[in-house]
Amino acid sequence: MFGTLMICMPSQHTGGEIHLSHEGKRQIISTPESSDFEYSYAAWYSDVTHEVKPVTGGYRLVLIYNLVQTSSGPIATASASTDSKSRLKSVLSQWSAVCNQENPDIPRMLAYKLSYKYSKSSLSFEALKGSDHVKFRHLLEACNDQNFLVYLAHIEKEVSGGCDESEYWEYGGGGYYGYDEESDDEDTEEEDPEYRTKASIKDKKDLGDCHEIIDIVDSSIQLTRVIDRNRKEVAKAVDFDIEDIAQGDIFQRAPDEEDFTGYTGNEGVSTTHFYHDTVVLLLPQTCHLDLMYKAVKRDPDRILSWMKRLREDHVTTSDASKRLELERLCHLVLEQERKTSSERYSYVRGYNDSTEIMEGVASAALKLDNVPPLEEALGLQGGEPSVEMFGMIGGGPSRGLDSTP
Repeated sequence: MFGTLMICMPSQHTGGEIHLSHEGKRQIISTPESSDFEYSYAAWYSDVTHEVKPVTGGYRLVLIYNLVQTSSGPIATASASTDSKSRLKSVLSQWSAVCNQENPDIPRMLAYKLSYKYSKSSLSFEALKGSDHVKFRHLLEACNDQNFLVYLAHIEKEVSGGCDESEYWEYGGGGYYGYDEESDDEDTEEEDPEYRTKASIKDKKDLGDCHEIIDIVDSSIQLTRVIDRNRKEVAKAVDFDIEDIAQGDIFQRAPDEEDFTGYTGNEGVSTTHFYHDTVVLLLPQTCHLDLMYKAVKRDPDRILSWMKRLREDHVTTSDASKRLELERLCHLVLEQERKTSSERYSYVRGYNDSTEIMEGVASAALKLDNVPPLEEALGLQGGEPSVEMFGMIGGGPSRGLDSTP
């Protein structure tokens, strides 16, 4: 399917305009005033965003057709009729080039929010619907030409905190309701049943049926599941930054779910908001290790096992990519430890785990014959080096360390 055709049969009606938009351009299509006796039609590509306004009078009779391309070759799209594809390739090429530089302002991966949401069972490249399918194919072609990786992922934002404690809430058949302790009218609930409804919740703008969080305690964004073209899960529970979402803050809307605890005495009133979306994840092939590290950075055992395997591969093979992978892993671990070095406990389980991981980086630096990460790892570790570490340091890299007593 590459487009939609709508044929309006002779039918007396008013309203029902079609609003189309694509790449910043907008157009409104209305059925003619003579629609009582004449046919009219409209057609648009699948990657064009469309909205059909309500019919305000009479009845409109329409035939809707999916336009399907049966011939081989690229699928027709609105984007194909512009130079957007060449611009996208140019942007990806520039992005890939600057990712090879150590610039913290350059994202190592980007998430692009899709128009539809997909369940765990329906998340696949083939199951994408409508404009998502067309945009994805368009994006996939450009990424393949520029050696980019493309994944599908579920993204979730979780925000928890306290609600307004001046209202005691409980759940009833009509939704959440409560009693405002500042009200002087004790008979309000009995006289006006509508008082005990969701309408009594103040400032409900953009919150749907959820309660307003006035004191945020915790907020996090994660890629809960990342899959490749074969629907194989490549990562899960990946911490993600709002700055790395192409459309910006996509969570400026009502939450999809709420876990409301209500009033529990000393603990007050609290709730958790959940937001769910589906995204395309893009990253240069050279940044694949960054994604893998984000998925395991809270598991010291997996990090140590990964680092040990890379050290052994570096020693036993002449594959230059193994050295680059080990160097990048050491850089990522040190970068994360740097961010948390002011705290008593590291991002891993605790003090001892931080020491063990820093010793792993130091050991890798010795294998790589690289002094700067060795010195930094020894400086950031949480305690004294182990006896084994002293033995390795005693051997020292072939250059750079002062071997005098």
